[in-house]
Amino acid sequence: MVLMLLLWVSTLICSLDAIIKRTTRKQLIRILSPQILHIAILFVLTGYAVSASTGYKLDIPMKINDTSEVKGFDLKVDDMEFFTNPGESSTRWRVHLRINNELHKLEVGQPSFYNSVGFFAKSAQQKKKSTIIGLIYDPGIIWEMIGAVMFIVGATGIFITRFNDKLPSWAEKED
Repeated sequence: MVLMLLLWVSTLICSLDAIIKRTTRKQLIRILSPQILHIAILFVLTGYAVSASTGYKLDIPMKINDTSEVKGFDLKVDDMEFFTNPGESSTRWRVHLRINNELHKLEVGQPSFYNSVGFFAKSAQQKKKSTIIGLIYDPGIIWEMIGAVMFIVGATGIFITRFNDKLPSWAEKED
């Protein structure tokens, strides 16, 4: 965590220094685009640090009518359904899970979110009437998403400046 903080501070200082010293109106996109990439990485690192220090991922094996208290949530599996959709050959499942006495239906690819925690039906066994419920709390995801968007913006700016550099002299616009 300390090394990530040092990397974060160093990158921020270098980015600000480059923006202040080298930015002119004509070179704005050329100078800002790499700095936006660096700042995007800072956002991603911040999100990762937040998630690594306060988030969690757990797998809870449960059977029908089992109750469990996990991370402040009272969980109970009320029922499980096994079915085949028309046109499919594989068996799917649906888990009826009570979270703090509120019923949620979990399926593969259809999690439920409760108090910023994702609840997933990761697997189910029909004969044993058991399931594995996954819990994911990722509080840094918003920072990571902001970083991803900024990364795309910075990369687009670099692409535009590189593309303009490759234009033949007859295609350049006059200022």
